Amino acid sequence: MLNQVGFGEYLLLKHAPIFKRRYAADGDVILGCTIGCFFCYYRMIDATAPYIGTGALKRLVTPEEFAEVVANSKLISERSLVIMGARGDASMYPDEVPKVLEAAERLGVKAKFLALRRAPYDRAVAEHLASFGNIYYGTTITPKAREVGTPVSEERQLDGLRFAADFSHRVSVEVGPINIRNIDALKDVLKALRDLGWDAAIYRGVSAGSWGLDRSAVLNKLVKAGFLTEEQLKMPEQSYFYALKNYLDEELEAAVVEAFKDVGIKPYRHTGQFYAERWRIPVAKTRSNKIRANVLEYTKAAEYPDRSLKSELERLGYADAEIEFGEEHGVRLASVKTSIPITEDVAMYLGEVTGLAVLAENYLPSPDGPTLEHYLRHSFFWMPERTKREVAEALRQ
Repeated sequence: MLNQVGFGEYLLLKHAPIFKRRYAADGDVILGCTIGCFFCYYRMIDATAPYIGTGALKRLVTPEEFAEVVANSKLISERSLVIMGARGDASMYPDEVPKVLEAAERLGVKAKFLALRRAPYDRAVAEHLASFGNIYYGTTITPKAREVGTPVSEERQLDGLRFAADFSHRVSVEVGPINIRNIDALKDVLKALRDLGWDAAIYRGVSAGSWGLDRSAVLNKLVKAGFLTEEQLKMPEQSYFYALKNYLDEELEAAVVEAFKDVGIKPYRHTGQFYAERWRIPVAKTRSNKIRANVLEYTKAAEYPDRSLKSELERLGYADAEIEFGEEHGVRLASVKTSIPITEDVAMYLGEVTGLAVLAENYLPSPDGPTLEHYLRHSFFWMPERTKREVAEALRQ
C-alpha cells in the first residue's frame, strides 16, 4: 500500500492531530464521537470506525500540543482556518477548546480556529465566542434528523443555537445531508434559522466511500437504510476515499436553492465559498488541480498574504521547482513543475498564501507513502515526536 495514492493521508488520519488541509486544515484534539450519526463518513474507514458511536475515544494530543501543532505546521499560515472536530466532535472536549486558544495565544498563533460541533450548543459555546476573537463555531443540522440517521434532532440543535445568536457572524451552519427523504423538511429548518438571526447557510449532499472496509458492503448498507439510491451507486467512483462526495443531483439541488430563496437565506454550495466571502479567509482558487470557477466570485472578499511562490516552494523543500505564470478565467495562475509531487494539501496552502491559482505538473490528490516522508521531513503537519515515530514506523512496515 506504500505507493497507493491516499495511503499517506490514511496514516495521518489514523495517528496525527492534523491530517489534511483543503480550504481549512482538518484536525482534532481527540479522535472520535459518541453521537454516532449513521451516515458519518468516518464510520466507513477502518482506522476511525471503532471511535464513532461506540463510546470509545482516542486522545491524539493535549490542548497545549494542539496549539504547538498549529504554530509549527508549515502548511498553516497566519490567515489559515484550523478545524477542531474534523474526525469527531468538539463537544467531546468542550473544556479543552479554551485551553487550545490560550496556549495558541501564548505561542503567538494568528490563525483562526473553527470548532465543529454536532451536539446542541450550550452556554459554554457562548462563553468561548465572547472570550476569544479567533474562535469560530460550526454545526450541521439535518432535516428529519432521526429518520435519516442521527440522534441529534434539528429541534434540539436549533434551540441550542440561541446561545450563539449574538455571534451568528462567527457561527457557520451546514444544512444536510439533503436527500429525497428530507428535502420536504428543509424549509422549516431554514425558517427557524432565519428567525434566530442567520442570513446564510451552507447546504450539503451525500458523501460515501471507504478505506480498509468493503466498499460495496458500506454502500449497500446506506442503500438499505434509504440514504442512497441504486442510481447513485452506479455513478463512477470519485476517488481513493470517496465513492460520492457532497453529491446532489440537479433536480434536488434546484429544489434546495429554491427553498433558500423562498425563506430569504443565502445559500452556499461549498464551504470555501462561505469562508472566503463571510470570514474573508483566503481560500485557494483551485481544486483537484484545476481552477475552481465556482469559488472565484467569492474570493474577491478574501484577504491574501501575497507571499512569494518561489520562496514558499523552497521553504517546503521543493528546491528544483520551475514556475511558469499565466492567466485563466481572469485569474493569475502558476504552473509548477517539481520532482517531488505537489499534493492537494500543498496546492491549497500555496493558493492561500500567494493568491495564485497553483497548478502542478507532478500532482497527487493525496500523499502516498513516499510523499508523506517529505511531509515529515519538512513538518508540513507538525506533530509530537511520539506521533511522528508512530507514523514513521507505519511507513516502514
